[in-house]
Amino acid sequence: MFLRDLYEELEHADYIEIKQQQLWIYKGKDVIQYLYHNNRIVRKLNGTGYVIMLEGVNYATFREEKSSVYLSIERYRKRLVTFKII
Repeated sequence: MFLRDLYEELEHADYIEIKQQQLWIYKGKDVIQYLYHNNRIVRKLNGTGYVIMLEGVNYATFREEKSSVYLSIERYRKRLVTFKII
C-alpha cells in the first residue's frame, strides 16, 4: 500500500528532487517530503507534522541515478530491497 500511494503521489507531481537522501515532491503550493525517521518512512506535508507510511524499517534511503529515482529499504531481519520509483 505504501508504494502504491507513493507512485500515485509522484504521478501528480510538478517537480521532484532528492535532498539529503530524502524525496521532495512539489505539487502546486505543497511540498511533500518522504524520509527515513526513527525506523519508519514518514511523509511530511509543508514541513509540519508527519504521517507514518511504513514501520519496521531498519534502513531506507532515496537516491537519484541516471534520471531515475530509487528507494532502498531494509526491513528488520530482511535483506535490502531497492525499488525504481520513477
